[in-house]
Amino acid sequence: MARTLSDKISRQKYNDTHYDQILLRVKKGKRDEYKQSAAQLGLGLMEMMRLATEEFIRTHAGEKFVMATTPESPQEKISDDDKRLLELFAKLPKNTRAKFVSLLEDFAGDD
Repeated sequence: MARTLSDKISRQKYNDTHYDQILLRVKKGKRDEYKQSAAQLGLGLMEMMRLATEEFIRTHAGEKFVMATTPESPQEKISDDDKRLLELFAKLPKNTRAKFVSLLEDFAGDD
């Protein structure tokens, strides 16, 4: 049965009132991979994403995540000042970061 225009409008109004929308972009081909995984679990893609997000929040509650530019090993402790510097460094444009690294390497070589 085809939906009438008023059905579509009322459904859209209901959705706008009761739901928030989140857009998720992934690399080409990943959507199909995720969709297949969801189907194997007997879930829809969006339901799997929602459950995965809720599980991640539940599992990692209270943890702080540090940017990918920090040391790989969780045993390595870095100070709050170092974290702040890494965050600022990550905000620099790529060409500026490269120049900065080169400058630091030159400086370190002077020892």
